[in-house]
Amino acid sequence: SSGINAESQSVLFSFLQIGLSVSTALSVIGWKFILSFLDSRVSWLKCRMTLMILPLVLRSVSLAAMPYTGNVTITFSIALLTLNDILIGSAFSGGIVTLTYELDPFNGPVVFGIVNGVGEFSGFLVPLIRAALTNVDASEAGYWARYEQRWQWFFVLCGGIGIVGALTLAMGLLCWRGEWKRHCSLSKNVEDKKSKQKGDENGYVALDPAVMATLR
Repeated sequence: SSGINAESQSVLFSFLQIGLSVSTALSVIGWKFILSFLDSRVSWLKCRMTLMILPLVLRSVSLAAMPYTGNVTITFSIALLTLNDILIGSAFSGGIVTLTYELDPFNGPVVFGIVNGVGEFSGFLVPLIRAALTNVDASEAGYWARYEQRWQWFFVLCGGIGIVGALTLAMGLLCWRGEWKRHCSLSKNVEDKKSKQKGDENGYVALDPAVMATLR
């Protein structure tokens, strides 16, 4: 019966992973509408900060909370996993993919490839960190309690790293705020339209005539 149980678990996890992947793919469509909605109402900087930082913070919180939901219901744990994967979709609509293209359309794919390649290191490092952190001697008294505690530490660590990443993004966007505003390819938003009407009093550089024409 243990063999059947193990096989059933493998099938369950396989279908769960397929469902989570599909939810990420479909969520990109929803994030696209959110991006269009925010772009029409707030400045480029506020819109990109919202779509890059807020989902990352929510993902980090959901990861840190994950090990504490096991005693609630398995459905709640799966709901948190689904929420996490839906939030991943923001990276492709308003997040890092959109940002790298807007800042430098020609080199954007190369920049994203480099960033994504560096990010893939986590696929090698995380299993090693998890193995070291959750390594508990099975002969010790209270093994299962310590083992569960180590797993909780691991998820909290992952969530904490995500929070640090969100703070880093926020600092980067805010510290180079002037660069974003001067970039001509970012002029098609609410804040820049207001700037066109007020001239250079807000510190904007003159826009290219071709770009100005698209704003009329």
